[in-house]
Amino acid sequence: MLKITFFASTLLIGLLSCTNNGNNKTTAEKETTASDTLEYFNLRPKVEKEYGYTHAVKIGDDLKISGAVSMNDSGMLVAPGNMEQQMKNCYSDLEKILQHYGLHL
Repeated sequence: MLKITFFASTLLIGLLSCTNNGNNKTTAEKETTASDTLEYFNLRPKVEKEYGYTHAVKIGDDLKISGAVSMNDSGMLVAPGNMEQQMKNCYSDLEKILQHYGLHL
């Protein structure tokens, strides 16, 4: 069964990788075994490359999804001040990610 993990913030991932002094493996490295394959998914490739992250990665039977922000494909905030619309945009992005992996909400 595929397990899905949502990260509240990509900052958490950055902090975990920054605190790795080379002697300890990150959580993703600990969970990965030789039989696991990594499948990365970039929802907005240009923006994600610019900021150095990927929106989702499938590791074996686990799906890791980074935090969500209501933005367009250029990385600009969409619907500032309108929480309802921002949530709709974030769930729409989540649905696109899940569909890529053959899943749904």
